[in-house]
Amino acid sequence: MTASDAENSALGHCQMHLALKTHPRIWPYEPAPRHAPYRGPLFRVADAIEAIHRLEAAGVAHTAALDRAKRKFNGSHPGDHTYAEHALDQYVEFHEAREAEIGPMVHLGNWHLVPQGRAELGVWGPVYETSEGTREVRRFRLGRAKTKDTEWADIAAVVAREVPGNRLASRVHVVEIGLLDGLEREVVSDEDAAAIDSRFAGRGRNAANSAATGKTRTPGRDCANCKIYATCDALIPTPGALQQDQQAAWTRSVSASDLDRYENCPAQWHMLDEHLPSDAEGSDARTRGIAVHTWLKEAHKRNTPCRPSDLRDPDDRDLGLAEGLIERADYRAAYRYLRNHVESCPLADPDTKVISVEETQYCLDKSSDIIVAIKPDLILLQDSTLVLHEVKTTQNDQLPPDADSARDRYLAVALNLTVMESGLVERFSAERGEVHLEIITPAESRTYRYELSDKILGMIARERVRAATTRWANDVTWKTSPGPHCAWCPVRRWCPERDTHTAATSGNLGLIQEDATPPPF
Repeated sequence: MTASDAENSALGHCQMHLALKTHPRIWPYEPAPRHAPYRGPLFRVADAIEAIHRLEAAGVAHTAALDRAKRKFNGSHPGDHTYAEHALDQYVEFHEAREAEIGPMVHLGNWHLVPQGRAELGVWGPVYETSEGTREVRRFRLGRAKTKDTEWADIAAVVAREVPGNRLASRVHVVEIGLLDGLEREVVSDEDAAAIDSRFAGRGRNAANSAATGKTRTPGRDCANCKIYATCDALIPTPGALQQDQQAAWTRSVSASDLDRYENCPAQWHMLDEHLPSDAEGSDARTRGIAVHTWLKEAHKRNTPCRPSDLRDPDDRDLGLAEGLIERADYRAAYRYLRNHVESCPLADPDTKVISVEETQYCLDKSSDIIVAIKPDLILLQDSTLVLHEVKTTQNDQLPPDADSARDRYLAVALNLTVMESGLVERFSAERGEVHLEIITPAESRTYRYELSDKILGMIARERVRAATTRWANDVTWKTSPGPHCAWCPVRRWCPERDTHTAATSGNLGLIQEDATPPPF
């Protein structure tokens, strides 16, 4: 049982997945997920930290040890490599400052298991020891450190105290390190054995037991790494949904937004999938879209049609449904769009039954060994027809002229159709399926309808999904695709190609300096 498992249990992750994970000797009859054959940037940074301590203990000078440790990053994705070097430098600076503060520290390793009751507790994170017997366990964060005291700290403190070292542990610190800026946040400060035992008894033990014995199945991001994903009845079987003739490079999860991002730039998709620190994808359009969807979710959860009276004026003292959920400025930007939605809210149809509101449906396409995630704004049942209702906003006053033009803008339409065709309709005991695409502008709203029974539409949707998925499913290099989007890419700081497009369009293709000799022809 690891500290992370206990914390994830408290956060509502799939109990069955955690229980199976904490019993390493249990394996299903069905094949387990096929994992990516590479280590992510966080693991490579941890390997490099361990290498530095090992080399320095063997007498290698610090600078040489650091240079040699960075070889651990060779062969990784260029964006991962850039981030890992930055993160390691930040960590080393922090460690040196920490030793100057509390004295020399001996590294006891990065992965630890200690006996506790009838099982073992584990933690992944460097544990250090001072000459006075103080132990310090550090939690990595890809971005910035957090200060929230969770079940992770309860278990990490116990493990840090029990790890074999050069002397008995007297006190324990639990700190978080933000590898983006090298700043730490102290979570547990200088606690003795009694305080650590009390902390574990009060919260940590319950979380650990919950993770080790849970049976509830909750599909989510963990599915692609779960031992029983291939037979889990919480995943909706949708064989062939992605139109692939063979399995992907390894077991993966994907959504329409993933495929959109990948088509834009494979490297961007990869770095965001690895959760490298990103700049907020802040734009007026994105902020407005979030505000619109937040309000719609709150309104539709009531299972009643949206009414004009639900929409408070942005200058009202009380914003009604938006109060406490949406900043006033964001609500103001969304107001015109919401007003246009109210006039055509799909819940106004008395024969409509709401199945879910903005809930992700996790589906398993065994043909490609990929878990497909779709998240319509609404899943409805109209008579015996399953409806996946998508809402999109655009600041362009001109709506698409017809359903075909609207469909071509949004991959989610095609993906929803192929998922319904492959098993989603049957899952909800419906007889037919439709995708409704509501596009809202500041001036009006229009809903475009796509029937699953339309054979030509089905052929177009299947081909669109196949084309969007094939390269992504088999890609293992995630090369950059420089273009205008580089200017607002959220992970551009880690990308070695971030300025390529700018240079190529500046008139000199990035090859001739401004003060260089003019070309002869």
